[in-house]
Amino acid sequence: MLRSLVGSEMCIRDRYQRRVRGSNSDMSTMMAPPPTRGRGRGRGRSDAMRLRKKRRVVEKTMPQRLAAAIPESEMFHKLVAFETEVDMNLQRRRSELHDELRGGGTRKATLRLWVHHTYTSDELDAPPGWTLKVVGKLVDDKAGIARKFTSFVKNMQVRLTGGPAGEELVEWNKPLGFEDVDGLEVKRQGKQDLTAELLINLDFSPRRYQLSQQLRQILELADQPETRPKVLEALWHYIKVMKLQEESNALQINNDSKLKKLFGCDRMEVQQLFKKLDDHLSPMPPVRIKHSIRLYGDPTELDQCYDVDIQVTEPSTYADPERFFLRTSQAQERKLRIDQINDQILGYANEIKAHQEKRQFYLKLQSSPHEFLNSIVSRMAQEQKRQQQMQAGQFTEARQASYYHKPWVQEAVPRYLVMRSLSEHGNQF
Repeated sequence: MLRSLVGSEMCIRDRYQRRVRGSNSDMSTMMAPPPTRGRGRGRGRSDAMRLRKKRRVVEKTMPQRLAAAIPESEMFHKLVAFETEVDMNLQRRRSELHDELRGGGTRKATLRLWVHHTYTSDELDAPPGWTLKVVGKLVDDKAGIARKFTSFVKNMQVRLTGGPAGEELVEWNKPLGFEDVDGLEVKRQGKQDLTAELLINLDFSPRRYQLSQQLRQILELADQPETRPKVLEALWHYIKVMKLQEESNALQINNDSKLKKLFGCDRMEVQQLFKKLDDHLSPMPPVRIKHSIRLYGDPTELDQCYDVDIQVTEPSTYADPERFFLRTSQAQERKLRIDQINDQILGYANEIKAHQEKRQFYLKLQSSPHEFLNSIVSRMAQEQKRQQQMQAGQFTEARQASYYHKPWVQEAVPRYLVMRSLSEHGNQF
């Protein structure tokens, strides 16, 4: 009994001594400050960003074993796919808003077409014949710009059938620099009824294309014609959001299941993307109108009217400084301040110009006073003589070509151009 008590006392004493020695040896460690978390200065910002990116990837991915074990994982994958589509649409809409603010954007409009004809009979002095007229006008032109019919037309074909000469094709292509008009007409002589088929190819600027249904569904674009840059931009957003570019080579694209079905290949380069996209873009079809030309009775009974939906490019609001400042707050004060600054700049520029002229005058006078004064007197005499001739109606000297090869012409022409520019543009210089 005594041995067991002594043994237990020795064991307790040994444990206490070991604990004290350990506490003394680790005193420096206990007094040291706690280690930092490594989010800022300790580990560095790059490490923190890498941890955030790593957590973000982990949150949006799920191992296959875990997905097979959890039935709710299918809903998680659907939510991730939905989030990807939302990001793609937001990026595309952001770029569209940027283009609209910068370039004015486009809007839907209605082009109204009137097709009618008139004819002359044998009773009149003129030979019998008919005139087919096509007139167009933009309905509800909100931009306030008088746009004429031919500004929306690239070319027009009229196919005439049923006449004495058989089938006849009349084609009109808008030439370069053509002054737009409100309508076009075709005139022919004859007194036989016939049928006219009109093919009107609209002039879209920029050019628009019809998209294939498969491409429209993948990019989630509206069922309407689109420009080629906009389709490329939407497709490139899809590639970026879906992360289809290779990490080692950004010019290489690994197609997903949708693009594989669309383009028919697993991988492609960016240069091939533009060529493969042409297979899913088709030109806009022409507007087809059939009109019967009847050379008896009231021709107004056969008048036709059609409405064609088009896309109109509106001028940018911000391109006009006046309209831009009217849209902002304190517009009048800001515009008044800018006008005052412009007037001050113009005044300073005129003062600098006057000082330059004075300096040139005194330099020439200093270099050769006698010749300089003689040149001034000769100019004044020439000017007085010219005024006297104008008052008397004598312009014989001005009609000769040698009159415009004299030394004073080199100085008079720049002055005339400067004065004309100031009179036309005001304080803009």
